[in-house]
Amino acid sequence: MNPPIFNNLDAKRWGRARTRPRDHSIRLENFKTMINDDSISFMYNDGGRADAGRKGHTGDCVARAIAIAAGLPYQEVYDRMAEGNATQRRSKHDKGKRVRTASHGIAVKRKWFKDYMRELGFVWTATMEVGSGCKVHLKYDELPKGRIVVSLSRHYAAVLNGVLHDTHDCSRGGTRCVYGYWSISEERVKELRAEREASTPKPIDPAIMATVQNLVRHNRLLFGSP
Repeated sequence: MNPPIFNNLDAKRWGRARTRPRDHSIRLENFKTMINDDSISFMYNDGGRADAGRKGHTGDCVARAIAIAAGLPYQEVYDRMAEGNATQRRSKHDKGKRVRTASHGIAVKRKWFKDYMRELGFVWTATMEVGSGCKVHLKYDELPKGRIVVSLSRHYAAVLNGVLHDTHDCSRGGTRCVYGYWSISEERVKELRAEREASTPKPIDPAIMATVQNLVRHNRLLFGSP
């Protein structure tokens, strides 16, 4: 009789082990864990990168995640990230000249970045401390509902109400560790949208524009044009 496929015991050990009662409940639970690797839903979302005219793939995950979670235009967030990158204080590890770009990663521990996130209305929650081990993973049942930006190893991603929004599924089957997350309320997102709409010049009504053009044309006929 051959040993079962989930048993790594050799034939000798199998001969002894088969006389012991088996705990089928544990084995069934392990099997469920093996097949239930779809621990978080994924939706492709580039945060408006393509609409902004950008092509290809690059290291702009921070800008994309913030744009998605806060409901902001990609280019607006990218410009702020690029500005911060170019003006931040140089460290001893920096090499070469600072350039105004957000396509090669963001130093998210810098003060300017944290200030920008708080300015938008984000609140930081740490989920892992030094020496504590990983306590929160990129899984549906381990993350809060709402709009959050999760901090992963060398990556930022947006999660909206338990759905991962990114250009690829970075969850690693729910095993990827979350070091912390930035959260923002729906009310604050609405405020940001209202502020942006208020600061955006409204287009002139076509009827008013046609009236103005007719008046200009009429005056030229009466008084002549220079």
